[in-house]
Amino acid sequence: LFTDGLARPQGSGIGIVLVTPSNHRIEKALKLKLYTTNNKIEYKGILHGLDLALTLGAEELAVYVDSLLVANHYNKTFRTIGKMVDYAALVEDKMKKFKHATISYLPRQENCHCCHAGRQ
Repeated sequence: LFTDGLARPQGSGIGIVLVTPSNHRIEKALKLKLYTTNNKIEYKGILHGLDLALTLGAEELAVYVDSLLVANHYNKTFRTIGKMVDYAALVEDKMKKFKHATISYLPRQENCHCCHAGRQ
């Protein structure tokens, strides 16, 4: 699962690409008519992606995010504070629904899968 999010004054966007073991790509882009922070949008992107994977019955999942903050919150490298606590808890709860799941940081320039929602 590859996710990307972008927040800007005109609205926000989320890009999700789920690549199956047989290399089938499921792409989803959401345009949100709200302005919020990049961190919240990154969390919304991963939450939508996790919901998609769960809906499709995935049992194992490798998640790649271009948000160092989100990856490090999940992996407990960074302490979660403020409003991010709720988002981090939601991600952790959803991740527990898989038999095996990981979240790794993937710099945006290396994320050849994601459609970079809202960047057009």
